[in-house]
Amino acid sequence: MKTAKSDIEWSVYGSIDYGASRDVPAGIEEWSILRKHLRQRGLTVMDSCVELGCGAGRLTAALARDFGTVHALDISADRIAQARATISCGTVSFHHVREPIIPLADGMADLCISTHVLQHVSEDRVVDMYLREM
Repeated sequence: MKTAKSDIEWSVYGSIDYGASRDVPAGIEEWSILRKHLRQRGLTVMDSCVELGCGAGRLTAALARDFGTVHALDISADRIAQARATISCGTVSFHHVREPIIPLADGMADLCISTHVLQHVSEDRVVDMYLREM
């Protein structure tokens, strides 16, 4: 599969350090709001989570507090390196992805989440593929 233009842009963008991406307290606050809404919708089991577009780990760190296992995916090797430096929890597995495929078994996660990511993907077919994978 040909690499999407947006993936190339994000791979480059991932090497740039910008403020909000490492704001772990903001990620914890954001997750507390999301968790409340998800619990209202019936999410009661929180064993395994997949985060598509983990960035520098802002939300990943919060997810790791509640889930036994978090699979954090990103197209940027730089962002994954930043997230590894941010998160000291051994329950997070990082995955560098190069195409819109989640490299995990189907149905293994209690939650697949992606925040502040899909709006940056320029190709509709790639967004569709990510959503189908999730």
